[in-house]
Amino acid sequence: MKKIIGFIVINCWVINPGFIMAQLSTSPWQFKTAGIPFSLQKKNAFFKEQHADLNSEISQRSKHSFNTDFTKEETDPRTITSTIIGNTYFDLQTNASICNSFFRDNNATLNAVWNFAPADDPTYLLRGTGYNSSDGTNWEAIPTHRIEITENGWPSVTRSSAGQVLILTHNLIYGQLQLSRLLNPLTNLWSENLNILPTSAIGGVWWPRMVSGNTGSTTLHVISLTLPQSRGGELYNSQDGALLYSRSVDDGTTWDISNQTINDIGPGEYFRIRPDNYAIDANGSSVAIVTGGFGNDLLLLKSTDNGSTWSSHIIMKFPISHFNDELTDVNGDGIADTLDSNDGSLSVLIDNSGSVHVWAGYVRIFNSDVTDHTISYIPTSNGILYYDESMGDNSPRTIAGALDLNGNGILDVTDFGTFNSGLASQPNASIDADGNLYLAYAAVVENDPDATGKDVRHTYLTSSRDGGLTWSYPSDVVFPSNNEGIFCSMARRIDHTIQFTYQRDECAGLSTTYGFPDNCNTGKENKIIYSEIPAEQILGIDDAVNNSLINLYPNPSKGIIHFDSPALIGQQASVTVSDLQGRSLFNFDKVLLKNNAFNFPKLNNGIYLLNIRTEQLNLAEKITIVK
Repeated sequence: MKKIIGFIVINCWVINPGFIMAQLSTSPWQFKTAGIPFSLQKKNAFFKEQHADLNSEISQRSKHSFNTDFTKEETDPRTITSTIIGNTYFDLQTNASICNSFFRDNNATLNAVWNFAPADDPTYLLRGTGYNSSDGTNWEAIPTHRIEITENGWPSVTRSSAGQVLILTHNLIYGQLQLSRLLNPLTNLWSENLNILPTSAIGGVWWPRMVSGNTGSTTLHVISLTLPQSRGGELYNSQDGALLYSRSVDDGTTWDISNQTINDIGPGEYFRIRPDNYAIDANGSSVAIVTGGFGNDLLLLKSTDNGSTWSSHIIMKFPISHFNDELTDVNGDGIADTLDSNDGSLSVLIDNSGSVHVWAGYVRIFNSDVTDHTISYIPTSNGILYYDESMGDNSPRTIAGALDLNGNGILDVTDFGTFNSGLASQPNASIDADGNLYLAYAAVVENDPDATGKDVRHTYLTSSRDGGLTWSYPSDVVFPSNNEGIFCSMARRIDHTIQFTYQRDECAGLSTTYGFPDNCNTGKENKIIYSEIPAEQILGIDDAVNNSLINLYPNPSKGIIHFDSPALIGQQASVTVSDLQGRSLFNFDKVLLKNNAFNFPKLNNGIYLLNIRTEQLNLAEKITIVK
């Protein structure tokens, strides 16, 4: 069992000397390296425990609880049950945002899809959709063949109003979208339709996403991208990669909206949208699309009439409008500035009240050479950004990221796989009937190298019980150590159990990255893992119950908070006040609990989080300051 560390610092990143800076081409698969500015090499990091290394497919995970003795080991277990449901030798499941590759219906039936190649063949001629399903208890046998006749990729899965499994892909032979229907689950017989959404775009449309309005809905919503010039396509209405929207209201039989460019994401706003730099969600008649990427705004599109009309909101504006490989000089001194951006790995979710929530990977970029068609980015940028509609024009907050597991104040990573992102990316969100939010993301794990010395990435889960206002500490759900677990796709609707799939192998990075910087992956098999964990173990229900042990008053307060807890009198505690972005503002160590009063004269009006940590408990309570 490894040790707990101390506290968490949000909205920052760390860079160890010797790191490289990658460059992103206008083709999203091309990279080269350059030096990193020394001024960016001294930053703070995230802090969190690391769990025990366990090698079985059923692991006992240590439940997080803070302690003022940062060397004490914790033994309160949480259980993750995992099953290998597939494999692949093609290890790229997305270029950025997670595909809609895992679906759970109201009857608890599970459907999982992934980019599949059955053998070590660099041509990937047998590539297609890997598919498996479960009745809620047992999974079918691991598939050995794709479901399609010809090469396909980027599957999204849902069910029709009658419960038929539907899978949307792009067909690599014809450059068109293909809709496959499961005709007979017993014989695994599929129908294939290549003519659902014909397009005039040269090279066709690719990298699709498909969602349905709700279980039982006849409406399907699809977004896809025209082929960029760098991949053999041409400009589409003056845009090098245009995001197109389509809709069917009869389970995909006909399409009343076909390959439509939505206002505010056309050529007047963005020169290009890159592959997979978008996500979509639907809930009843509400539909939300989010787009972004290096040098593009983080933009939310929302429809409340089932995709007929749309409104837009820029969540995070990039300082240079219509960016297209210009010098990133925003202060006019002729020198490239390093600018905040999003990495194009996005997630969007419409909650039970119709409000939209958005997540994105954080990255810093700059462009000093306007002739090489590349954008430089800082791969050690660190953070998952979060926004919801209640925040209005406020900027997104950083709620999670890569974690400092040994508590020394920096992230001890010397090298890691190339993912066209910062240290934390690939967000994927879900929700339960009570409105609790859940987020999965992938992040580099410090001091957890593969056989070549590169630190691997793991999937983490975090949650919010208050609509996104505060978030739980991230929990690592990948085992064993020294394995990489990425591309997590959760069931959108949670019912007491968090269910998800991810891809796991023994090497950091990918075999499919341009230039093969992570050649440990070459020729290696990747496993597709299904895992589940009780939702209450991520929500921290025990901590919420423990809040009944304390009484804080007055609340709201003018700055003085009285603390009363007869059950905890005599215990020693650490008391911390943080803002809602997780930044520690006040810290009182080794407080002897009695009828205490805490004075916070410098707190401005607002909502804060008060944490009281003892040997046994981690209590959290929101306090409101009104002066």
